[in-house]
Amino acid sequence: MHFRYWLEAADLQHESDDYETMASDWAIDLLTNAVKKFFEYKQQGQQKKFTNCVLELAGGNAEVVNIGTTSTPDKRLNIDIPKQLGHTQLHPNATAKNGIVIQLTPTTQEITGAQLNHGYILEIKLNTMPLVQSSDFNDDKVQLMLKRLRIQINHEMTHTHSSQVNFTRPMKFYLSNKIGQLGGDAAKLAQYTSGIVDYYLDPGEMRAHAKQYAAMYSVRFPGESFDINKIGKINDRAGKLPRFIWGMSDPVGIGAKYWKEGNQDLDMRPYEQRLKSGYEQFHRLMEYFVNQRIQLTKKQR
Repeated sequence: MHFRYWLEAADLQHESDDYETMASDWAIDLLTNAVKKFFEYKQQGQQKKFTNCVLELAGGNAEVVNIGTTSTPDKRLNIDIPKQLGHTQLHPNATAKNGIVIQLTPTTQEITGAQLNHGYILEIKLNTMPLVQSSDFNDDKVQLMLKRLRIQINHEMTHTHSSQVNFTRPMKFYLSNKIGQLGGDAAKLAQYTSGIVDYYLDPGEMRAHAKQYAAMYSVRFPGESFDINKIGKINDRAGKLPRFIWGMSDPVGIGAKYWKEGNQDLDMRPYEQRLKSGYEQFHRLMEYFVNQRIQLTKKQR
């Protein structure tokens, strides 16, 4: 890494960047290896619960917790992410002063996903149906589930310290409403549009999204610096990446189509310059986080 790069990226750095990245990778590796272990047992004709596979690999870092009642018993796994990973420690100023805890709940009713609660609890709901229905670790359903986890864990882990979000009133309105619920009310539509802009331009959300997309980029192009011309090769099923790239770089031109919500085209003309400036920041963050991963990989060799 050139000194010039670090000088230019100094304002992008955060004291928890390395730990958050390594904690994400630790959690993803644990769950991925547990899925592999599950299929090893399955192919040997042994029936093992996924949680038992996690326990086998996590050792003393995981414990079973009863969360149900006598009549409807239920369990989850609490997994403590080590406060020191390699030579990197959880920063003392982090919200998760006592460490980050994964609360893993297997389910057949909810889609696989991750959400951060209270700044230190990473709640993961893992739908086990792809494991039951598939015969091999490399089956598409299994890989899609793991990809979803990889994206969301990288995103949510960033919110533990380095990417705090400022929930403005319009942003809260946007997050709590669907475009179809506005009933054509012009004032509500204006607030909704203001809220979506606040969401994409919020420094914490922008940073967290850049970090998750940098992780995806590094999987797709290992060891390579960020190249904006390759970004289209990353498959983002949630559809937010096109907004951060094309929707923000040209919000009232070719990127306007990315600001369509349902059947409603949102008017981004009042926010054009803010969005263009936001794109420049997002681009810098992508460069920074991709290069951060390259450096961490070199340190771990």
